[in-house]
Amino acid sequence: MYVTDFDYELPEQLIAQYPTEQRDASRLMVVDPQRQTIVSDQFCHIEDHFQSGDVLVVNNTRVIPARLLGHKESGGKVEVFLVRKLDLPGECWLCLTKSSKNPRPGTKLLLAGDLNATVIVGGESGYRHIRFDYDGDFLALLDEVGKLPLPPYITRDP
Repeated sequence: MYVTDFDYELPEQLIAQYPTEQRDASRLMVVDPQRQTIVSDQFCHIEDHFQSGDVLVVNNTRVIPARLLGHKESGGKVEVFLVRKLDLPGECWLCLTKSSKNPRPGTKLLLAGDLNATVIVGGESGYRHIRFDYDGDFLALLDEVGKLPLPPYITRDP
């Protein structure tokens, strides 16, 4: 089996750029493995597809605004994407960075909302350990200055 076995064509006009105004009017794909059928419906009819004993698992996780824009101390633009918090002292995160030149350890970053950061560990793959110089509620700050990361097939601004 190859990863390319899962490639398929997805016409751009079928990719929603915005959520539906009425969320329960979202499209719903119902797969019945016993009957080997696939049915299109709307989310407002989801309970019509449950049978006695079925279990609904709800994912109530929230996407944090993990995309930060700014520039390096040298002046070059930088984009920082927070991947996960590291088990290190201070507000240290594993991040992906995008800039014309990869920021090296010791590079100071000046980000949105007067947020300063320092690259503490670098690598060629774009991943960096970055320490953010912030003493308050970091997640609350992200809500103010961060941007929601969108997949590359969503072409609008968040």
